[in-house]
Amino acid sequence: MGLRKEVLHPPLDIRALNEGLEDLGHGVGDERILDGAAISITKLRRKPLGELTIQNAETLVRHALGEVPVEVSICMTGPGQIWLITGRTDDQRLYLQADAADRTALVVVSS
Repeated sequence: MGLRKEVLHPPLDIRALNEGLEDLGHGVGDERILDGAAISITKLRRKPLGELTIQNAETLVRHALGEVPVEVSICMTGPGQIWLITGRTDDQRLYLQADAADRTALVVVSS
């Protein structure tokens, strides 16, 4: 199951959305009304894996979430690129690859 991105019509003012988040509740799949537009909020459980060094071959990363992540965030801390190898992620591990050896990034998984 992947994350779903929805476009709302009419578009929401992002400031109004940010200011209204405290009033939206904290459950998974909450639906609320903000300025006449229905929005749906799903809380994700995030687990930072820290700053990782990834090689230019498939690199095994253990996340131990106990379920397959629905989101993997990669924030580069040095030059280059790192990407997720799709189709190999399971409830304990994922695989990343870089464009060159010894690329670094902060990685966060969410379920």
